[in-house]
Amino acid sequence: LTNRNRLSNTKAGSHLSTFSVANSGSDMEFCEVSEESKQRYLSRVPKAFVLDDTILPGLLFSSESILSSKETTQLEQDDVVIASYPKSGTTWASEIVSAIAYEADIELLNRTKMEDRVTWLEVDKSRLPAESMFHASKRRSASPPARKRIWFTHLHVDHLPDAVKEGKCKLIYVARNPKDQAVSSFHFHRSARFLGLRTDMTWNEFFSHFRSGFICFGSWFNHVLPYWKFIRNNPKAKLIRYEDMQRNLLAEIKSLEEFIEVPLMIDQRLKIAEHCSFESMKNNKMTNR
Repeated sequence: LTNRNRLSNTKAGSHLSTFSVANSGSDMEFCEVSEESKQRYLSRVPKAFVLDDTILPGLLFSSESILSSKETTQLEQDDVVIASYPKSGTTWASEIVSAIAYEADIELLNRTKMEDRVTWLEVDKSRLPAESMFHASKRRSASPPARKRIWFTHLHVDHLPDAVKEGKCKLIYVARNPKDQAVSSFHFHRSARFLGLRTDMTWNEFFSHFRSGFICFGSWFNHVLPYWKFIRNNPKAKLIRYEDMQRNLLAEIKSLEEFIEVPLMIDQRLKIAEHCSFESMKNNKMTNR
């Protein structure tokens, strides 16, 4: 299929020729990406499609799975949804919140894979190979009991399940300095199969796409700002920063336990801080998605 056909192969998709990028207060000439670079980027992302002017990787999602998660996901009052732009600390935040929900039962956490504790809202199982870890994330039946059910998503705020926007559960948004996020995302583009294994992509090429928003999951600015606006007036939503977790992890653990209403003792917080340290996370196979 041509890029144009691939992009139009969804009722929610839009053609490359009509793709637009919001001018988030910056000079659009500075953000311009050549048509050649756009075509090259799209041709390398397997089954790429566009939903509401945002490029998404078709090996993981479909417009149907995203719209279905929005309309049919049943969330309860005690559920927690963790949202972020990719490479902003989602896995780290998921492990922290999961450890709080398990009341610092580190032994149990170390026996339970991340995908069995934190469900990916929008993933389309029909597009995944049978051995994919994310099939487990939709089963949940084998998952040991925790104080909270936890979900994560990279969706734009407009595509969140209705229950989240109606305040029927808690929302945590993880934000990261875009300079660091961009560097992490660049390396991820070069290593992730669902993004095309772009080992030939240069930093200059990537950064042009990042600035323009012509990139998987869209513009960082257009993702973060709507969430920030949503959170400002929503007592059941909370924004946390990657840098704050780096600076004072214990304080962030305490803030999160209060937000999701799972009170811990100081010794439990210390256990979680040690479990969720950089070195521990790096060596813990149960936290790797």
